[in-house]
Amino acid sequence: MPVVIIEMWEGRTEKEKERLIKGVTRAFEEIGVKAEWLNIIIHDVPKSNWGTSGEQASKTAEITPSYMIRKPDGSIAREKE
Repeated sequence: MPVVIIEMWEGRTEKEKERLIKGVTRAFEEIGVKAEWLNIIIHDVPKSNWGTSGEQASKTAEITPSYMIRKPDGSIAREKE
C-alpha cells in the first residue's frame, strides 16, 4: 500500500489539492498501482515553519509559489485557471 506524502506551503485551494491528488493517482495507475491501494497525505506547512537558504521562507520576500503571479505594481495574486 504506497503512501505519498506531499509537503508544500499552505495556501492551495481545495480544488488545487483535488487536482494534485488526481494527478498523483494517475501517475501511480500508469505503473500498475490501483487507486484503492494508494494513500496520499498533504501537509500544508506555514512559511514560518519552512526554512530555505538559511532563512524562514516567510521572511524571504522574493519567493513566490508557482501558482501565484507578481503584478506590475509589485503585489502578488493567485493566477487565474
